[in-house]
Amino acid sequence: SLHDALPIYLARFYAVSKPEQIAFHFFSQISDPQCITYRELWLRSAALSQQLREKGLEGERVVLAIAKSSDFVFAFFACLMAGAVAVPSPPVCRKRFAERLHLLVSDSQAKAIISDSDETMASLSTFNLLTFDCSTLWVDDANIAVLAGCWQPPVLMPSSLALLQYT
Repeated sequence: SLHDALPIYLARFYAVSKPEQIAFHFFSQISDPQCITYRELWLRSAALSQQLREKGLEGERVVLAIAKSSDFVFAFFACLMAGAVAVPSPPVCRKRFAERLHLLVSDSQAKAIISDSDETMASLSTFNLLTFDCSTLWVDDANIAVLAGCWQPPVLMPSSLALLQYT
């Protein structure tokens, strides 16, 4: 069915049927390629998804200001799995980006941000946002497994948004 073809259900299917198969490769000019297996994709994304839902973010906009590619993938899938609306943005590295991020947060009516940048988090201190810091999200494997085990599918409607992309 179409429902089973959604990315979250495909990720779950492969996490169970082919857990060690590579889901994503990330290439860098300065280091060896990084790989994410379907098991890792599922566990980390489901764990963060559960945290988003526990904070009442289903159907809400969540800004993803993440530089590290693998963390962005986990956060994006977590938003899909939580029924939250992912709002991607570059992390803050210059004043111009901070101003753009402020406009994006205001215009999108974001309720939370997931970031791997202290500078990004600091630039948004005047906003009343729930914050999720990538440096602390996936450090406890036991907690990741417990949270992932609690995952429940979001309630999705034909009108549900998955992504709000600003250009």
